[in-house]
Amino acid sequence: MKSIFLLLKDIENVIQEYFETYPVDEKPEKDLIPAGLTKIPTYIGHLIPRKSQSNDLLGEAPFIIIRSMDGTQKYNQENALTHEVNVSIFACLHNQESETNTDAGYHDILNVMERIMLALNSKQYWGDNYWKLKDELQWTTGTEKEITTIYGAGQQQHPKYGASIKMVFENFVVKPPSLSSIGGGPRR
Repeated sequence: MKSIFLLLKDIENVIQEYFETYPVDEKPEKDLIPAGLTKIPTYIGHLIPRKSQSNDLLGEAPFIIIRSMDGTQKYNQENALTHEVNVSIFACLHNQESETNTDAGYHDILNVMERIMLALNSKQYWGDNYWKLKDELQWTTGTEKEITTIYGAGQQQHPKYGASIKMVFENFVVKPPSLSSIGGGPRR
């Protein structure tokens, strides 16, 4: 079986390349200090590292989280053992616009989501060429329910905007030889 972590690391590296020159609004540390521009940090795992003591995880925006959700090993129609891994990417941005004009924040998160999808479609094989993106990318926007319902859709909560992209990666597992074929037959 090929490493799922290598797959996630490869996704992270490609996304970082695509966002190398893509600055976004950064939440100011204090309300009196104007926000600046920053690169979007990426993390592998379930949650981002805490920068503050706040209970508001989304207050740590901007960030991108890359996470393996679950997986399945099964035999396909050709009787070959395959391994499928469901991966989710959650992006969250902070925007300094007013509460009455949310166009810019929504526009920014849609641009980030589309840029992530471009990065995901930039290669056919991932994780040292062992994993292949299967079928489709599913996406949704919102920040209301992501943490409690594993990145489900929700309403935008100004000034934070989120998007989630879900996908399936597949690889073929090398089937080990049966023990009966090693050494001439079953053990006695």
